[in-house]
Amino acid sequence: MAKQIFFLLVSVVCVAISQFQIPLPFGSLNFGKREDGKVEVGVNQEANFFGYGSKGNLKLVSGNGTLETESGHAAIVNNTDYGAGGKIAFDKQKGVDLGSKATVGDKKIEASATRPDDFFSQLFGAIKGKRDGA
Repeated sequence: MAKQIFFLLVSVVCVAISQFQIPLPFGSLNFGKREDGKVEVGVNQEANFFGYGSKGNLKLVSGNGTLETESGHAAIVNNTDYGAGGKIAFDKQKGVDLGSKATVGDKKIEASATRPDDFFSQLFGAIKGKRDGA
């Protein structure tokens, strides 16, 4: 009986707080409830040793006829991020949303499924600019 009461109390507190974070070595678990009623769960990790390492994240959002997944991963080289990520979202009103993104230094490039040529031209331009020292 005591375990059931404890579980009920913890559940009520978690719902009432509506947002909390559990720190982990080199990362964290995040739980929250948005203003629109959707529930968000996220996992973040980062390891940076003297300007070199990696980082990543995964976010799941659900509620009100919506399901979203978003992830990102990057290598840290000389304190500069290089990586990629993506998003898949299903919404009962908006439909399906597919997207991808890339990070090359300080440039963030985002693309949609309808215009992949823009994504590649921006990506190659950012890589060329980084190579040329711009």
